[in-house]
Amino acid sequence: MTDVDEFDLVARAKAGESAALDALIRLHQGPARAFLAARLHDVSMADDLAQDAFVIACARLDSFDPSLPFYPWVHGIAHNVLRHHLRTRRAVPTDPHDLAALLDQTVHERADRLGDHDHLDLLRHCLEGLAGTTAETVRAHYFEARSLSDIAEVQGRSAKAVGVMLVRARKFLHDCLLARIQGHGEATA
Repeated sequence: MTDVDEFDLVARAKAGESAALDALIRLHQGPARAFLAARLHDVSMADDLAQDAFVIACARLDSFDPSLPFYPWVHGIAHNVLRHHLRTRRAVPTDPHDLAALLDQTVHERADRLGDHDHLDLLRHCLEGLAGTTAETVRAHYFEARSLSDIAEVQGRSAKAVGVMLVRARKFLHDCLLARIQGHGEATA
């Protein structure tokens, strides 16, 4: 479509011709959705926000200067809709215990759906087989989401040493799970 055609569509849409407005929306909806989806990483939300942007654009069409290109104006509206969405959707502080309970509930629900409760019980048993510093390191990294450098600082060792300890712990847990699944009994680290 040429600029002349777009300027004609804008003029006709401003005059109240719904077919021209529909054509403008079809022409620019894809780029607006792509702009929003690239920033949200959520196609469904991008579609909702693009729709909001075009509703606003339609409501404010009388204020648009028809001598200017249409898409930059719609893009600006989409950008403002996105900013408003991100501002109103800020993270709400949550109690870590509530998050842990929610995570535990989610894991159990997923295990129920997949029939993995036995494997979770085996993993819990294998985790109990970890001893001392190894158990503390696994707990800190995987259950408390602490970084290797943070754990290393507390333990007075290098982050690389903590990483090696976690590799060994994962190997132990892997071997323990395999042994338990195959019915070969106990393991301790």
